[in-house]
Amino acid sequence: MTRMRRARRRGGGFTLLEVVLAMTALALVTAICYGGFHLGIRAVERGEMAVVTSQRLRVATDVLIRQIKSTVAYPARNDDEEVGSASSMTFVTAAGLQGGGGLSRIVYQVIDGPARLVVAESPYFSPDVLGREAPEKPGPAAAVLLEGFSRLKFEYLMNDGVESEWKP
Repeated sequence: MTRMRRARRRGGGFTLLEVVLAMTALALVTAICYGGFHLGIRAVERGEMAVVTSQRLRVATDVLIRQIKSTVAYPARNDDEEVGSASSMTFVTAAGLQGGGGLSRIVYQVIDGPARLVVAESPYFSPDVLGREAPEKPGPAAAVLLEGFSRLKFEYLMNDGVESEWKP
């Protein structure tokens, strides 16, 4: 009878080794669950950042395309006026960002450190068309259209009536 009592007492609880093994297994399962959850949260955050970046790129592209489609041919005011280079582009458009109608002179410029695409807009009035001196006008309004890109280069087609060539 004493053997049966000892067997009952021993079978009624857990040994220290069993408790340690159970706690270790619980800790491993918890660590794996936490790692998976943390990985999922980071993936969602990166996905949201990618969506925001692609939306900003789409908006910048839409603005640029709309303005270039509405470009107006204009004579240069002087020979020093730069029309385009690899890091900037200047044109006159009927689709200004500020609204209010009329023509606007648009300058797109790539600025380094950090990389940004800046658009500057100012009203455009041709003194030849108005028949008088250029009116006083406010300075250009500038805004950062896009930032954080790795590379951007402008190219334009130079057509002088004899030969056409792409210029950087």
